[in-house]
Amino acid sequence: MLLLSLGLIGLTMMSFKSSENVKEKNLDIGTGSGSIYVRIGTYLWPDCNGSNPCGPCAGICIRRGKGPKKVDDMFVIGTQVPEGEGVFNIIDISKNTMTLEFLTPGFTNGNQTGLAENFELGSEISNVYGYSNIILNQGFYKVNYTNSQYGKSTFNVTLVP
Repeated sequence: MLLLSLGLIGLTMMSFKSSENVKEKNLDIGTGSGSIYVRIGTYLWPDCNGSNPCGPCAGICIRRGKGPKKVDDMFVIGTQVPEGEGVFNIIDISKNTMTLEFLTPGFTNGNQTGLAENFELGSEISNVYGYSNIILNQGFYKVNYTNSQYGKSTFNVTLVP
């Protein structure tokens, strides 16, 4: 009886340990098919201070060979997002717009964000939503901080079937 009880306790402890390992594969700031990891920085506003990879100002970075990546392929719980890099969630896509919620700082300059050039999400991410590509169009966009620590913004997009 004692051996049976010890065996059950051991199995229970092993099942808790294995569920912890599963959790460690998710990023604590919000994973899912809509969480995207990118570099940040632009030269869109005058007199910015910062050391982002693509310029001192806030915004989504556009660089050849440094495209966006799905978060769930990259992080472990508790992992810090390096300076100059950030994560956003796609929270809505409609005919001509896409709403993003920024999950890390660095995308906004006060109540604005912007793109110096069109930004392609690429096929890996776009396929999740039924498109061959989704392109966020260049420009300045208002940021709304209602129920969002780092803000939400609705971008004009081109949806490529």
